[in-house]
Amino acid sequence: MNRTLIFLIAIAVSFSAWAAPSADDIRVIKSRFAQERLINASIEFANDGRLKLAGQFRDREEVQLAFSLAQQVAGVRWVAPTTPENVRYPGTERLKDDILAALRKGQKPTPATTAPSERYALIVGVGRYAESKIPPLPNAANDAKAFADFLEASNLRSDNLILLLEEQATKHNVSQAMRDLRNRVKPNDTIVVYFSTHGWKPNDLGNVPIILHDTRVDAKRAWVDPKTSLQDDELKQFIEG
Repeated sequence: MNRTLIFLIAIAVSFSAWAAPSADDIRVIKSRFAQERLINASIEFANDGRLKLAGQFRDREEVQLAFSLAQQVAGVRWVAPTTPENVRYPGTERLKDDILAALRKGQKPTPATTAPSERYALIVGVGRYAESKIPPLPNAANDAKAFADFLEASNLRSDNLILLLEEQATKHNVSQAMRDLRNRVKPNDTIVVYFSTHGWKPNDLGNVPIILHDTRVDAKRAWVDPKTSLQDDELKQFIEG
């Protein structure tokens, strides 16, 4: 469908480790995999000198955990984003097939039957988190509210605006808002999606997970629970769907 989406994402991510990875790093990473019971996971050098995941994984969650563990040892910039082509786990092909099938179903609107376009917005601002390990982000909610006020002043209809602040900005509520928008939006409509919150280290696909109010963090493994944060796959499917 011909839909225009504008993403403005405020994020905070740190990057470290400038030295190229070594064979010792690979041994340490494999040891970490074993400690986390990633029995069939592996890591190897990529052609560009970075490290890349290899082996077998039960699901995407295991892939993201392995990727995070590798980043902790070698550094964010030295672990290549992981794709289904070099890491295998059940469901990979089905995910790709489902997205392609959804895109094939999309039909270009005919000018004679196209209704007047509408504007919609999903605005999310969260600076207080249920998980104490996530540092607060002052003014995040205020920034989101100010942006929502700006859109309303620009004649965006209030019933087309979804504003989720602080405790409202949970994984469930954000996911539900995205589903609601997909049900309402027509071809040629415009959606503005704005997040003011923390981000996290790039995940296995090179995207930055978005932290929500109820996001859970495992400090020991420096890992964000993908079930409680907004993942790149969800944004991708929202756009392509």
